[in-house]
Amino acid sequence: MEQGEATVKAGSAIEAGLVMAIDSYDREGARRERRAWKDLSFEEALDRACLGRTANGSPHTHFQQVLWETRRSFLDVLFPIVAELEAIEGFEPLYNRLDEVGMKVPKVNTSRRRSVIVYDVAFALAANRGFKPGGVYLHSNPGRAARALGLRPEPGKKFMLRKRLPQVPKRYPAWQVEDILCEAWKLQS
Repeated sequence: MEQGEATVKAGSAIEAGLVMAIDSYDREGARRERRAWKDLSFEEALDRACLGRTANGSPHTHFQQVLWETRRSFLDVLFPIVAELEAIEGFEPLYNRLDEVGMKVPKVNTSRRRSVIVYDVAFALAANRGFKPGGVYLHSNPGRAARALGLRPEPGKKFMLRKRLPQVPKRYPAWQVEDILCEAWKLQS
């Protein structure tokens, strides 16, 4: 990414974090990771995402935020319904089904990081099937960053439309904006 692409002036800590996140974002690396999910079977993608792994099998940075036992319990509940999950068309219906299942799994439902687990698994499975989020999902750190910028999700949804975040250059799709907001929150903290 070219330096100076951020279109927001760094006045607050979150705005400064957003500028740094945009300026350092590895757009091509993110695209490679997203494409790598397509090279796996649906079952492999489910296994790796639930257990906090990237498509290539290395530990994901989110793995440190959620206990292995919590992730494992989610996988144990999802694997028997893998055919149902694979038949779902679109990111939002897949996310909603995973969230619905996650609320019924005691270790996942009580986890402060349920939204991270659900988003990570939904993103990986959707990427495996060729679907992209239609909005910027405001779970965990992206949600904190958005709130600090004065932004809220769409009414009745867990995401906001990409066009509502003018500070990020338009060339970034919603799923990359989610990455950028997550990093912005970490950088300003």
